[in-house]
Amino acid sequence: MATEKRPFRVIIVGGGIGGLVLANMLQEFDIEYVILEAWTEIAPAVGASIGMIANGLRILDQIGCYEPLRKLLKELNDHSCLRYHDGQPFATTMDPQLHEIKRHGYPSLFMNRQWLLQFLYDHLKEKDRVLLGKKVTRIDHIPGAARVYTEDGSSFEGSIAIGADGVHSVVRKELNRLAQKERPQAFPADQEEGIPAFYKCCFGISQNVDGWPDRHVTATFNKNITCTGLSGPENLVYWFLFARFPETKHGKDIPKFTAQDCDAFAQEIAEANVTDTIKFRSLYDKRISATLTPLHEMVYKTWFYKRVFLLGDSAHKPNPLSGQGANGAIETAAELINAILDERDSRPAGLQDLSVDDIEGMFLRVQTARASRSRAVVKDSYDRLSLLTSQNPTVTAAVKAMMKYAPSSYRDFAANSDIIAGASRIQKLPVPHRPRAIPFEDERPAKPVRATTAKVVLNLFAITNLALALLCQESRTVAPLWQQVAPVLFFTVEGYRYGHTNSLLGMPSITALCLHTLGAGRVFPVYSAVYGLAAFRQPPGRHVDLMAAKSMFRTAVLGCALVLLVKLALESRSGTAISWRDLTQFVSLFPILVWGLNNLIKKTKPKARNPSEPEAFGFYKTADMPFLRALYGCAFAVQAAVHLASGGYSNAAGPLSGSISGVARSLVDATSTSGPAYHSLLMANLHAIWDLRAHGYVTTPRALRAALGAAAGQALVGPGATWAGLWCWRDEVYASSAIE
Repeated sequence: MATEKRPFRVIIVGGGIGGLVLANMLQEFDIEYVILEAWTEIAPAVGASIGMIANGLRILDQIGCYEPLRKLLKELNDHSCLRYHDGQPFATTMDPQLHEIKRHGYPSLFMNRQWLLQFLYDHLKEKDRVLLGKKVTRIDHIPGAARVYTEDGSSFEGSIAIGADGVHSVVRKELNRLAQKERPQAFPADQEEGIPAFYKCCFGISQNVDGWPDRHVTATFNKNITCTGLSGPENLVYWFLFARFPETKHGKDIPKFTAQDCDAFAQEIAEANVTDTIKFRSLYDKRISATLTPLHEMVYKTWFYKRVFLLGDSAHKPNPLSGQGANGAIETAAELINAILDERDSRPAGLQDLSVDDIEGMFLRVQTARASRSRAVVKDSYDRLSLLTSQNPTVTAAVKAMMKYAPSSYRDFAANSDIIAGASRIQKLPVPHRPRAIPFEDERPAKPVRATTAKVVLNLFAITNLALALLCQESRTVAPLWQQVAPVLFFTVEGYRYGHTNSLLGMPSITALCLHTLGAGRVFPVYSAVYGLAAFRQPPGRHVDLMAAKSMFRTAVLGCALVLLVKLALESRSGTAISWRDLTQFVSLFPILVWGLNNLIKKTKPKARNPSEPEAFGFYKTADMPFLRALYGCAFAVQAAVHLASGGYSNAAGPLSGSISGVARSLVDATSTSGPAYHSLLMANLHAIWDLRAHGYVTTPRALRAALGAAAGQALVGPGATWAGLWCWRDEVYASSAIE
């Protein structure tokens, strides 16, 4: 007798964010599912706020949920503030959510968790597939299916069972029980006891808090505690107060808190400053809801066994500071859908009669796609909270000083952008078009290189450059004129990039002074090493201040004329020929001249009456590129001409050719001790190409062609011209990477 063929069916245990989003995805592809939710209502009055970040919102956009959700939340917060322990502000970022839209196409959205649950439920077409009051107690494997039992005596069979039931997952406990007999090495019996909790968190929602700033986000730096607060719709405030446990808790030692514990803790820290005028007591007194909970932080070793798979907090749980918990669950759901659809498309029978091996292969692909990123998110969330709670006082003090005295909006958003850009998506659904300056990694021409590989190459580059600096024997080496033009131009341009604002790389005049006093042989390698470690990595960081870009071009033209006039004047006065090499010191003055001209223009130029959008978000545009192209073009032409003249006329006959050859040779005098400088220039060229490939902005064939071009350019047009041409190409790549 033939066995009955089972249709593919997904049992989702848990009707939280992850479970409901997965159901909406399955609905898109007409895949049968059922949700088993323990609560008797779909949006119970538990939890507080939820943050939806661009990486999760892009996936919601794919299933038609973003636009209606965005319309529910009309206002965006217009400033975020970091504060000392006494609530006094020291760093403010204006329009943070507008920056997020410019960078990624989506703002971070904060809302009541209940609202989002109800919204996702309302988006389902077949609501009878959501079964409430179904608390799961047991899971068994039967031939061809997983059987799920609930507390009321019901049982459900499905091809796979998905545990989207949170950090205290019943499904995870059942998965461990089922696996202990067959795969104890994959599911160690003591794994649960190793899960850490470093912090506890009192979180809640308040309304009509006296003195709370409108459209405001705030966070305090303090010892072992920190409070964050966000403005919400209807005069709500979403808040979190994190407190470090005196000792890290593990497993059964992690406490469970009651409402009375929450009240007692709130009383204990009532005088903690949230802003300079509001203490925690004011938030707690106006609370609508409040909960005290320990914060588990972990990524489990294995997320599946046979037909059972863990999704969201049941498998990977960061602390809530980064807002990535729900977004991570959405990403895992997207990868699960990708694996299911790939399996369906690869089999003539589709999803019918999948074997355990088929299903485990599918689950393994999901975990492989998500585990490394999940660990990175958990670590990032932990590091952020450690910073705010001063776990390393020296690091915290340094970061606060940098944010106060060397503010950089690029730096403020860069860490978030790195996390967001690596997000998953549903491969079989289109991504709605939304302009963004930073493409997601799967939208780039090539897949980025593994982070560990990129880090190894970066460290080797830095170490080699520092070694070159040590190899320089002269106390002050003098590089020939042709060799100084490109690097001086390079660190001047880099000094005015948005991504280098108030950083070591953003001080071209100091770099020029070091070049003048220490020499190229020492400065170039050290600068190249620092550049490799600290340079911008995201397209918005490429932008050069528009006024500075104009000043550079003007200074370059005027500088060339000035050097020529000085040479002619000195020769006229002395009656002897002046070597071009004697004038190389003027090249190092270029950054100082740019700085002077730039400041003069700023002081004399009338301010715009309405500077809001153009000035605040100008670095997301490419208005600087025409001036940079002209600057690079001039540098390329001059240095290539000198290089060709030195080689092309050196053997020619006649007085004219001899004159040209003499000028060229004086410009490219190779007798100076500039070997380390030259090699650092070549390495900087190659590293720039590698950096673009490592982050996926160029394909491997294109990177190889560029590397071959850079190598050939050393002989054909010279190192200086090669650098100028390469830097122009690099800027063009970054400038064209945005999705318009």
